[in-house]
Amino acid sequence: LILLTIRVTFISHRTQRRLKEAFFTIAEQFTHYFREQIYAQEGFRPKEIKVVSLDTTEIVGRERKLHLMDVTIATEMGFQRSRLAIKVFDSLEKTLAESRGNQVLRYILGDNKEIRTPQLLYYSKEYKILVYEGLYAETFEQAKIRLEEKYFLAGRALATIHGFDLKNIDLQRYYTLLDKVFTSLMDQDVIAKKRLEDLRDRIVTEIEQKLFYSYGGGKYFGDFHSGNIMFTRIKEKIRNFNLKSDYVQVYLIDPEFTEDCTESTCNDRFEDIATFFSKELLQEYVNSGNIKNNRYLIDQFLNGYNSILRKINIGIEDIYPRGSSFELQIILALLVDLLYYVTVEDRGEWLNRAIQARLKLIDFLFSYPLSKKK
Repeated sequence: LILLTIRVTFISHRTQRRLKEAFFTIAEQFTHYFREQIYAQEGFRPKEIKVVSLDTTEIVGRERKLHLMDVTIATEMGFQRSRLAIKVFDSLEKTLAESRGNQVLRYILGDNKEIRTPQLLYYSKEYKILVYEGLYAETFEQAKIRLEEKYFLAGRALATIHGFDLKNIDLQRYYTLLDKVFTSLMDQDVIAKKRLEDLRDRIVTEIEQKLFYSYGGGKYFGDFHSGNIMFTRIKEKIRNFNLKSDYVQVYLIDPEFTEDCTESTCNDRFEDIATFFSKELLQEYVNSGNIKNNRYLIDQFLNGYNSILRKINIGIEDIYPRGSSFELQIILALLVDLLYYVTVEDRGEWLNRAIQARLKLIDFLFSYPLSKKK
């Protein structure tokens, strides 16, 4: 029934056999999906479907492998093309975590046409794989749209996930994180303890002043960065009118850490925003000693974020009456990053530069906040 052609380098024979066996096992699960895809594209539902060939491209990540599978299907009306995305994990726990995250994210997004996440079609505990609908979309870096629009759309997408409910922030989450980070940093004895104690006291003050009085708790994506965002331009003809709808559709992928929340367990909205910008801010600061470019992009992002919140006549600045927690969350992200560097055995000059760069950016952010209450 299926001719499987894997045109990928650096894939072991064992992996090839595993994928081939897995796809042969689950191929019949996708007959309905292919039929509905053909109906959406061509306007007819084929009675007979036969998979003729499958071409696979591999993308290797840190903890998983993604195989984009372009499928050629024969029907009574000719040949059609479809795409699947198969993720291969190294543990069942990670497989199930992303599966749960996908279901949570799809529930949060509902029937939102502008912002979507790929449909999870199948998962296998035996093979530790997830099979998604394949996307004909461009990555954040590749998309041929203006940079400002990318950041604006990313902000809209994140605000859509966080939602309109204004909830308390789980302060204990950040106190626990703070205790873990500073205990580890002090144990390593790489940074002066007095410096760490002063920094910890300052961060605690920020948490008590800004998070305690905020209603910035929201749903959580957990790994929100440009690598998890894709774009495609949609052109639709509006029925009964001589008009066309033209808009950019945003796809969010890799929702392994996505969480809903209750009144007492909500994460700070700025934690996801900080995840998106922390590496870019550090890179610009190291290269130039300032963060001018990122300040502009942050404004575009927050404009997009607020374009969603304006539906209930508020902006993100309104739910942080004692000031934004943006710089606080960037600082926490930098401190977590520091844990890696202080545990490195090779204590060369490069290590000292990496540590000092992060400490200097932390001082900079305390002096020059990223956003101000308007």
